Amino acid sequence: MSKFEKPRTLEQNRRLWQAANELGLDEEIIGDMVYAETENRTRSSKEMTEKECEALIKQLSNKLNTSKKAMRGKIIHLLCTLPDNPMVDTKGAADFERINAFIKEIGSNNPKKKILNYLYYQELVNVVTQVESMYNKQMKS
Repeated sequence: MSKFEKPRTLEQNRRLWQAANELGLDEEIIGDMVYAETENRTRSSKEMTEKECEALIKQLSNKLNTSKKAMRGKIIHLLCTLPDNPMVDTKGAADFERINAFIKEIGSNNPKKKILNYLYYQELVNVVTQVESMYNKQMKS
């Protein structure tokens, strides 16, 4: 880091580790990502510049948002194509009122009873697994 570059802020570090934790990334993986972002200068987020840290936060946020969007899409698709009771309206479109009501009551995978768009990454992983299991069970019967 040159003397003209600002070091990363504590707020940036908090956001960096929040995104990393939500994605389930450990210190070693983050260290590798920091190393790549700093062009092999350091593995420590403490030694990153403001720009480097912001770029890595953006990269993690994009990955997080892309993954969450894909999981929400999969949940919606599976719930809309359930053989026993598809969650679609009279026109065949996704019935988000029913989907959100179902997601809120899904049980231990959503203890705070959030609607689909408010679920955190790990909550989405758990809900996808539960909905897939339910879907597969209905497909077999």
